[in-house]
Order: sequence, then C-alpha cells, then structure tokens
Amino acid sequence: GGASSGGVGRIINREIAGRLISSVAQAATLQRLPYSSGSLGYESLVAQRVENFSQAATRLDRIIAFFDALGADGFRDQIQRLQAQSAYSILSGADDLLKQASAYEPRSGDFAWWDGSAGAAYQAYGVSGKGELTGYLGLQRQRIAYIAQNYAEPVLIYLLNLRVDVAGVDIQVLTKWTKISQDLSRYQAKVPDSPIVQLENYISGPMAEVSSSNCQPAVADLAGMDAQDFFVTKLRSLSSAFASRCFDLANLQVAGGFDAIANAFNRNLAGQFPFAAAPPGAGQGGEASLSGVLRYLNQFNVYMNQGAGDPARWANVAADVRKPALSFLDQMDAVNEVFAAGITGQGSQTSFSYDLQVGFRAERQLEIGAGQLVEWSLSSGTAKVDQFTAATRLPWKFGDPITVSFTWALNGQTRPSRGKDAPANFVIAERTASFQYKGDWALFELLSAQRMSASLQGPDSGGTGTV
Repeated sequence: GGASSGGVGRIINREIAGRLISSVAQAATLQRLPYSSGSLGYESLVAQRVENFSQAATRLDRIIAFFDALGADGFRDQIQRLQAQSAYSILSGADDLLKQASAYEPRSGDFAWWDGSAGAAYQAYGVSGKGELTGYLGLQRQRIAYIAQNYAEPVLIYLLNLRVDVAGVDIQVLTKWTKISQDLSRYQAKVPDSPIVQLENYISGPMAEVSSSNCQPAVADLAGMDAQDFFVTKLRSLSSAFASRCFDLANLQVAGGFDAIANAFNRNLAGQFPFAAAPPGAGQGGEASLSGVLRYLNQFNVYMNQGAGDPARWANVAADVRKPALSFLDQMDAVNEVFAAGITGQGSQTSFSYDLQVGFRAERQLEIGAGQLVEWSLSSGTAKVDQFTAATRLPWKFGDPITVSFTWALNGQTRPSRGKDAPANFVIAERTASFQYKGDWALFELLSAQRMSASLQGPDSGGTGTV
C-alpha cells in the first residue's frame, strides 16, 4: 500500500508541476514584447516587463526549489528556460531602445554634407561650440546609462548566471550589454582611456578640429581596443566615415589646387631666367625677381604639404591630366630643394646665397693645350679664388656677377682669340680670356651655359657640377 501511495503522490506532484509550467509558459507568451520602432509606448512596455520580471523572480525561485525537492530536474530546467526567455525578451527590448536612441550618429548618418572646414562635429550634432558639444556627449552617455541600469542590468545578471541552454538567446547581445555595463562603470570610476573616454575625446578633438588640409588625425588609433565593444564600434564607424570623407575632399582639393599652382608659375616665372632655357642675353625673356621666386615657392610648399605629391591623391584623376601634373610637381620639388639650400632669413631679411667649394682642372684627361695656361680663376662679386689659393671656398649671393678666367703664359706660343661664334659674354684682355656672367642669377647662368654633360665627367664627380 505504501508503494502504491508513493506512486500516486509522484503522479499528483508531476501533474501539479506540469500545470505550473503551463501557467508560466502562458504568462510568458502573453507578455511578449510587440516591437514598435520609435514608439514612446514601447519603452513603457519594456519598463513594465522589467517590473513584472522582478516581482515574479521570488515566486519562480520558490517553484524551482519545489522542483528541486521533488527531484524533478527536467521540470526545474523548463521553468528556468521560460524565465530566461522572458529575461532575454527584456534585454532585446533594451537593445531596441538603444538603437532608437541613435547615440553619436552624425546628421544624415554620414559626412557626405561636410565641406572640409574645421568644426565638423558641431555641424554633425547640431551644436554651436565646444560647450554644447560637451553637453550633447553627456546626454548620449546618460541615455545609454539609463537604458543599461533600468532595463538591461536587472535581467543581465540572471542570464549570465544561467546554467541551462536556452534556444534563441543571442550571445552577442549578452556580451554587448555586459561590456556596456563595464564601460559605464569604468567611466564612472574615471579610468583613463576607457572606450567612452576615447570616443568622446575623438568627437571633441579630431572631429571638431580637423580640416581637409590635414586628414591624418581623423584616423582614430584603435590599436589594442576591443573590436566588439559598443563604444569602440561607434568610434570605428565615426572615424572610418569622417576620415574617408576628409581624404576624398583632400584629393579633390589637391587636383583642383594644381590649376592655381600651374597658373601662378606660368604667369610669374615661366620664360624668366632661371626658369628659361637660356639667360636673357640669348634672346630669351627677362630675369625672375628673387621675391617672386620665394613667393611662388612658399605657395608651392603650402600646396605640397597637403599631400599633392602623393600619386594616391591623383588616383581618380584622368591620366592625361595626372601624368603631366605629377611630372611638373616632381621637377618643381627638385627645384625647391635646390633653392631651399640657399635661402636664409625670413621676411624682408631673406637672402639667397651659396658657399661654392671650388676646384680647378677637375677633368685633366679632357684638357687640350692646358699647359700653356698659368692661371685658372673664378670670381664672385669682389671675391676671387685661383689654383694657388689655399682656401677654395667662394661665397656667391643673388646679384653677384661671376667671372671665369684663363690666363696664358707671357712667353707662351699661343694667345686667346675671339672666334666668330664666341658668345657675347666671352671677353679677352691681353693674355686673359674670361666668361662673364653679370645677371642677378649669374651662378645659374654659368651652370646653364657651361655645365659639362654627365657623360664627360669622371667617376668621382659625385654631386658636383663641372663647368
């Protein structure tokens, strides 16, 4: 009789257990959240579900304890799964509210509207300056914290401690909210370089300050940061969109700015020595002024500092425009390097000069009749060096004339003479023949007219110029 009575008791208990599970399942089904994007009532539903979940938790714990006492593990696990599904439904609701908040989303969702001027963050979030931007960032953080603390965290602890598998639970959503909760705690504790701090610093820093003239700071440094973190994801998305727009604008500005650079050269320097094939005395135009050259090179440097010399900036420009433009920039960059070596001072105190290291008879294997000469000399302004001078340094500055002279021996068998094809600057005075360069760019005249071709120079000439 005892065994029969015990069996009946177990049957009755299992029938009660089944009814309890059916009631809990029915309640969970009736309370499922109907998602409505943008609805104010939706948040009220989420809040009500959180309250119901909290109130039911104690009773459900007693039911679970009841099943434990019966040894009905299967029934216990079913109750836990139903409770977990209800908790996950609430967490999904919190996730929906987070999406509706559109935290940190720039206007129109991207930066297609940005014109490249500084202050993109202010335009992106409809604020007038740093003070309002700080307020905006605080509101975003507070809204996320409210959703996390009031809707996500009450069920998150339960789900993380669950010991049974629950179908339909998205582990990524659990992980996302766990990290959001941790990030908020770290921010509250003023932990430096936390994801929220990094995100807010980027928005109030590079996004507010960068212009298309210097895009590199728009690229956020994400090294070592958790790629799955909500705030890091926001930072990566903003940085990617903002930097991409910045570089696109920079590329357009570089290609467009070339016309101004090319036109300035053609208008102010082209055809004027030293930007002409020959000096003024050879039927060419006049000489460029030093101030005009320096002014142009300053404009050129500003343009090049925008990355104009990078071929990647020209990738989307037609080849018939890109190739000659890059060729011109390469040549002018080399010219700029030569001039930069001679510029000293600033503003009205700017001067242009070189120290020439002079050596005579550098290519003796090419000499013809050099034994008849007793002196080789080079003068710059009032200074002069010859083959007997111990110090071979000779200063030259803009405006100084240059003379290269050769003197024949007094008792030699030959004398200099002027042929019919001799250049106008070739002068003979008794036993001395000279090439005289009297323009403001005399050094460049000498190099232009008399520079020996590279094929004739010796193997040890290095970077020197032989004339």
